[in-house]
Amino acid sequence: MPGRKVSPSRMTLLAFAIAIASAGLLDAAEEEAPKKENQASAENLAAWLTGRLGESLTLSETQAAEMVQVLVGEFTRLEEIFNEYRGRVDQDAVTSLQGDIRRLQKDTRAALKPVLSPEQLEVLYAYQIEHRGEIGGALIVYRLQKLLNLTAEQREQLVPVFAEDLIKRRELMQEAQDAESGASAMRSLRGKLKEIQSELDDRLEPVLSPEQLGAYRQYQIAMRRELEERMKRSREER
Repeated sequence: MPGRKVSPSRMTLLAFAIAIASAGLLDAAEEEAPKKENQASAENLAAWLTGRLGESLTLSETQAAEMVQVLVGEFTRLEEIFNEYRGRVDQDAVTSLQGDIRRLQKDTRAALKPVLSPEQLEVLYAYQIEHRGEIGGALIVYRLQKLLNLTAEQREQLVPVFAEDLIKRRELMQEAQDAESGASAMRSLRGKLKEIQSELDDRLEPVLSPEQLGAYRQYQIAMRRELEERMKRSREER
């Protein structure tokens, strides 16, 4: 029986959460990324997005500063949500995740209403939907900043790379949600994820130095192992 439909923006974040988790690109909240570093990443990302939107929204200096603070809260909470559900792909987790993201979006919109005009809000919402991949790509790049010591030029080059990667993973995970479950379906999903990862690796090689590539791959292996352990424990607890 089909479930209740959700808006495109909600489904986008839901799929991103699952897709990012499948990639093992967000680390555990406290052990490997102290809250202070998470906050720095959220501030960088909020400043980046506000800068991208500044011209379209014709923000005043006061509006820009207030918008950054609202977005810092959103991105910080979004990262916490990703970490809370990392390694969980069961239906209960998906439903709960959907609810958490819905509440986060509602809170963010409420916080932005006193800051932006109705016209500016409409431009913002349209941008978020149209550029959802770019925003997700920026989130990953800023999370990798400390690990890889990226230059400003590398960050600009990597945002579209990870954006396209996330869109592919999102589409794949949405297909998987609609498909029948079972061992065969899981093998097919893993095979397709490996293909996507291989394509990503090929695109990273011209941008990152050999040392950065090595650090990224070691990090990814560690995250994937932890993800597999979490999924194993989740199955055992059922």
